[in-house]
Formats: sequence, structure tokens, C-alpha cells
Amino acid sequence: MQNFSKISNIIFDIGEVLLNINKLKAFEELKKLPIKIHDLEYMLLNESGEYFKYEQGSINSQEFIEGFQKKAIYPLSNEEFKKAWCAMLEDFPSERIEYLIKLSKKFNTYILSNTNELHIQDFNQKLKQNFNINHFEEIVVKAYYSNEIKLRKPNPKIYEYVLADANLIPEETLFIDDREENLEAAQIFGIQTLLFKKGMTFHKIFYSVV
Repeated sequence: MQNFSKISNIIFDIGEVLLNINKLKAFEELKKLPIKIHDLEYMLLNESGEYFKYEQGSINSQEFIEGFQKKAIYPLSNEEFKKAWCAMLEDFPSERIEYLIKLSKKFNTYILSNTNELHIQDFNQKLKQNFNINHFEEIVVKAYYSNEIKLRKPNPKIYEYVLADANLIPEETLFIDDREENLEAAQIFGIQTLLFKKGMTFHKIFYSVV
């Protein structure tokens, strides 16, 4: 059980913590596009590929889409690509958003996510449609997105950036993420961490504090 007695700040990842995602679904949709599989795999999986560049903010949305269009065997529209690209974003479980709102009244809450402009637009639309929330910063103190701050987890510099920008004391800060390597990098700075696993609920984690 997490000890919240010394916690003043909570940082949330988005994918698989606040938002259900299915990367396999997106990959299956992307494979239907007129792009050779070896080109697609390089662009998505290689650290020199378009995906990593996009999430680190070194290319913009149009450059990202055009990178795939240039590899297409026949014309690929922006909308076709966007639909396939955003297929991995599923739903925000109501319980998690409800708890985030409650927690934001008792703690300084933040978002720290590896993401990109197209996904931000898509999940903001989901927040609006389902919860009448335009974006996370209507709830939390600040949202830190990798493409905007040009740093990507688990690069240690991203944690240094957030701690300094938000003026946080590491030992009073809890970071919740679904990936061990992201948590291990945060622990270097003394940040408290919690690994969010499949099947966990916010009620089980936070019932004692809200």
C-alpha cells in the first residue's frame, strides 16, 4: 500500500494509466496502409525513425505524416493516416478521470507523457465528448508532453526539467507510470514511484486519501 502521508505532488502518465491504449490495434491499422512493412517498422520502431522524432518534437505533424506518405506505394491521404495512427487510443475509464479530479483538490497533480500532437488532439476530443473537459490543464496544475518539451521518458533530463519547472521536492512527489524503465529513471532523483499494472484501479490505490 502506498504511503501518502508525505506526498504533496502526484505526476500521472497518460497511456495505460489514465487512458486505455492498444498499440497492436494501431499497428494492424497502419499495416493496411500502402507502405512496405520494413519501411513501416523502421519508421515506428527505430530510434532514428519518424515516431521517435515526432514524440521528441523534432518534426511537426505535417512532416510526420509526409514521411509516411513519401513511403506509400500509392497516394495516402492525411485523414487515412490519422485514423490509423490514432487507432491505438481507446477510452478513458470514468473511474480514473473521476479520481484525478478528486485528487487534484488534495494534491498538486501533473501529467508527464510521451506523446505527440495528433494523439493530444484525439484524446482531448475524448475528454471533451465524455467528460466535458477541454484538456488536462483544466484539472491538473500542468501537463508535460514530450513533443512540447522536446524530451522523452526515460531520459533523465525530462525528470530534471519537470522538477525544476514545477519546483517540486522529489521526496514529496509520486510518479505513476506503466513502464519500469520510466520509474527507474525517476527514482534516481528521489522521486517516489508506483508501477500501474493491468487490472489495477484508482480506487484500490487512492481510497484512503479521497
